[in-house]
Amino acid sequence: MKASLYLLFLLSNVGIAQSKLAEDSVLQQRLEAGTIDTNKYRREAEALREAIGNQRGYPEIPVDSAGNFYLVTRLQNAFSREENYSATLQWLVRAGMTYDPGQAYLDPQSGTMLLRVMSPYVYSQAGKTLISTEEVWSAAPSEVSWLLEVQVSDGSIVIEWQDPLLREFRFESYAVFDGVGLSIQEVETLYEGLLPLVNHDRDEWEERLRKAKLIRDTLVSAEDNLRDHLTASLAN
Repeated sequence: MKASLYLLFLLSNVGIAQSKLAEDSVLQQRLEAGTIDTNKYRREAEALREAIGNQRGYPEIPVDSAGNFYLVTRLQNAFSREENYSATLQWLVRAGMTYDPGQAYLDPQSGTMLLRVMSPYVYSQAGKTLISTEEVWSAAPSEVSWLLEVQVSDGSIVIEWQDPLLREFRFESYAVFDGVGLSIQEVETLYEGLLPLVNHDRDEWEERLRKAKLIRDTLVSAEDNLRDHLTASLAN
């Protein structure tokens, strides 16, 4: 590779980040419009603070102007389109990302990739080992998939992360007479519509916040891993 390496990563969020301030803004607009009174506003704001506290914070989530998840990674460097394309493709393999080749568009001539990428399974802290509750053993892995749109050229890599989907699995083994049984449950959650919390019933807030954080943390971790990989591979 060339000795004169120049890397510049820029993280761009189109629109504003979905955050606690955005939640407060929705409540404030309803108060000003007269759809809620001052007492309702205070109750909602207090319940929001409690839910956020129980989930240990509110994730700053990059969104577009319509409120949909939208993260952009930009890289400027001194390398050719072929080198940038190869380095990005290698990251998918080394990071354990998977995709269906039948539903992927890969064009090295134009430097374009369009993939529905799936993360490796992630286990929550409680779900890393099977935990016995009386006669039931359970584990709860999850994975996040998203649309990854890549455009590389001489001296540039631009990657858009969109449309995340959370898939959660719950495996339960249990005693059945003289043998054992296995129950598998799967729940899919699109990011779209998950937030803002104040658009939904209060009893859903903490669960929605948990799922939003899991989606955000998975994609941001993958984005960090991508930057580390490209920096190391293009520097060699």
